[in-house]
Amino acid sequence: LSLRYRLTCCGVHQWKNNLEFTISRQRFAVFRINNISISCKVSCPRMGIKITKQGKLIVAALAVFYVLLRFWRLTDSCLWFDEIFSVHAAEHLWSEIIPFIAKDLIHPPLFYLLLKVLILVGGDGLFWLRLLPVIFSILALFPLWMLCRELKLRPSAVVVSFGLFAVNGALIKYAQEVRMYSLLLFVSLTSIWLFSRYYFRGKSFWMLVVVNILLVHTHYFGWFVVGSEIFLIL
Repeated sequence: LSLRYRLTCCGVHQWKNNLEFTISRQRFAVFRINNISISCKVSCPRMGIKITKQGKLIVAALAVFYVLLRFWRLTDSCLWFDEIFSVHAAEHLWSEIIPFIAKDLIHPPLFYLLLKVLILVGGDGLFWLRLLPVIFSILALFPLWMLCRELKLRPSAVVVSFGLFAVNGALIKYAQEVRMYSLLLFVSLTSIWLFSRYYFRGKSFWMLVVVNILLVHTHYFGWFVVGSEIFLIL
């Protein structure tokens, strides 16, 4: 069977009266010709709207505003209890840090290990310590942008997304806290972006697996993201 047809969306389609085909989200098609069914995997491109140059400039300006807000009054307050615990855990010897972190039954060890590397490189100054969560918060802009592109969001939706991310008070607060929450934001967004690539186009599966391993070692709430992704593909 040779058929030339541009498949642009999921659903049931009719072609020349005697051919009916159904396309699923997993890019599998079932063709029915005179009561004969044929199954195959197809390419199912999704139509999207390209963001204009003016739209990109607005997004870039919002991204700069986002970064500036993360540095605003970064060192105005001293470390509080949870931040002190993070620094105390990271200052342990390599041979002692894992057993000590294991006593924190609420949070996995990845952030503490990264913080230890940061302290070894640049010391334990307040600005330097809070720079780590700020960096992860800024890095989260990349998977956010890629997710918007992957989902083919309208330019107005992309601008609103970046605007809300920039001024969200909770995101600003936790971007300046020496805890794992900005890392959780970054890895979660990366996981969702890679999952959308796998779900719609069958790409980036092993990258998604690696990122999800890092995610559940960042915060146990990461299992909610992983679980929702598994639920969608079952």
